[in-house]
Amino acid sequence: MFFPKLAQRFPNLSGWNYLIKTVAPRRDLVRKAIEEHQRTIQFDGHPRDFIDTFLQSIKTTDDTSSSFYGEAASKKFGHAF
Repeated sequence: MFFPKLAQRFPNLSGWNYLIKTVAPRRDLVRKAIEEHQRTIQFDGHPRDFIDTFLQSIKTTDDTSSSFYGEAASKKFGHAF
């Protein structure tokens, strides 16, 4: 993980393949949960959980230096409002 280019060059030896194999299902699980929340979120000020709070922060921030603002949030978190 300290030398990603080297790890990718020798994926079995470095453990890169194992890392990708174990991280991908978790990433997909989180992505599906976020997508479900995006479809069902109610912006009434009463979040159901952390994901709703997170999405509300993205929707309501007007601080241009925030990672929750505009294009930065869309690129970083993989969605747009």
